[in-house]
Amino acid sequence: MRISRIEIANHSRIRDLVLEVRGHAVIVGANDVGKSSVLRLLNLLLGSTTGTLYQQLGISDLRDPTTDLAVEVTLIDFDDADRTLFTSEIDVNMGLLHE
Repeated sequence: MRISRIEIANHSRIRDLVLEVRGHAVIVGANDVGKSSVLRLLNLLLGSTTGTLYQQLGISDLRDPTTDLAVEVTLIDFDDADRTLFTSEIDVNMGLLHE
């Protein structure tokens, strides 16, 4: 399994972005441009339960508090063994997070 695409919208530290990941990705940039925020969001999205997401993300993470934060990751080369890496809250068949 690998990440092929990352989309982030309405995060306070990151401009809305769409990142196509081909073979490898290297995240570089000046201080305070959102590199760590991208990695934090990936970690929360791919390795956390819904409860942890609510604990770790708050209103200060939103650029516009009247709009939802959207983080979408597209995974490819996903097989049955990879299913065990995700909590039961994620439907890997549909790619949807159940609430």
